[in-house]
Amino acid sequence: MSEVADDGASSSTSACSNHSLRTIVCMRHAERMDRATEAQGKDWITTAPRPHDPTLSPLGVKQARAVGREFKELGLNISRIYCSPLIRCVMTADLVAGELGLGANSICVEEGLVEEAKSFRGYRSKNEPPPNWHPLLLPVVKAAVEEQKEEEEGRAGGGSLSDYSPRLDASYVSMVDVQHVCVDTWTQGENKEAEAEAEEEEEEEGGRGGEKKKKEEKKGDNGVVELWCQLPSPELSSAQALALAQEAKDEVTLARCKLLVSRLLTSSTTPSTSSSSSSSSCVLLVGHGASIGGVSKYIPEYGTEGDSSNNGGGEKAKIEGERSVASWCVFDRDHSASWSSRFSHWRHSFVEGEEEGGGEGGGGGARIQGSEGKGDVGFAE
Repeated sequence: MSEVADDGASSSTSACSNHSLRTIVCMRHAERMDRATEAQGKDWITTAPRPHDPTLSPLGVKQARAVGREFKELGLNISRIYCSPLIRCVMTADLVAGELGLGANSICVEEGLVEEAKSFRGYRSKNEPPPNWHPLLLPVVKAAVEEQKEEEEGRAGGGSLSDYSPRLDASYVSMVDVQHVCVDTWTQGENKEAEAEAEEEEEEEGGRGGEKKKKEEKKGDNGVVELWCQLPSPELSSAQALALAQEAKDEVTLARCKLLVSRLLTSSTTPSTSSSSSSSSCVLLVGHGASIGGVSKYIPEYGTEGDSSNNGGGEKAKIEGERSVASWCVFDRDHSASWSSRFSHWRHSFVEGEEEGGGEGGGGGARIQGSEGKGDVGFAE
């Protein structure tokens, strides 16, 4: 698992633009159970079997359904959903799909939409239980041999993502292969080369006192590091790649999101790796604050050549407001194959029992009903 992927690809994609894709909807998952429980002053994480991978809260279920209904009212003809491999995103995608009337194989679990590594719960500074690495990301379907192995070893692996949605396409292969490394395992001697390099660097910088503390901070408070999906330099060794990933966590996430957008918009079909593949004119991406922020940053960069033309997307890439839970935005492709946001703000549909401000994650504000055009969307404080 600590091996560095050559280019992050799970399969090849066509070099030409995906001309069938006209609309992309980006959505952050609905409210998660841990945040909802802890907001009431109750403990959740101490006994959680998967501290980093909570389900949706009852309010989150309502939020997801409300967004699905609004998508239907807006006439968004979503035929396929891509979602992060974390439970809260799979549940959000399934609830939206239910409101849209989508059936089997309509949801593709895409690793490229997963949470940024530094945000996985299991923070040492807060004395939280570490992330469950058995496995860190649940499989879509668990093989019988894996279930038998877990039983023999006396550990609970947490089932599979199919336990949370009957609509998952088990044949789909992620456009981006995400590799995570447990830094605690690495420092315990699995990677002797990397450990020796870190020790040598530490001595050169002036001893084991304050420098050791700085290195611990670089590794990440939860012990989870995501490797580069595409290395900045192919000549880097595994040890060097890991060290670089530790020091550039945000850059790793953005690079992965950019690669996902590139492959989504240049694939000949959507999705290109599924046995049930069919051209889709409108797709939904369900992810997290960081991953959805990343893809929404890069979608407007892609024009007629199917490649990025700058490093930020310009003013048309900027969407105002907070990416609170269950918030979403819509991108449309025009006749020249350029992408732009349909609305000026992140959208959010409140449901009964939800406070204004977007729930977990804060911000957002209430969407003013009847505001549909890009210049007409308003948000109440």
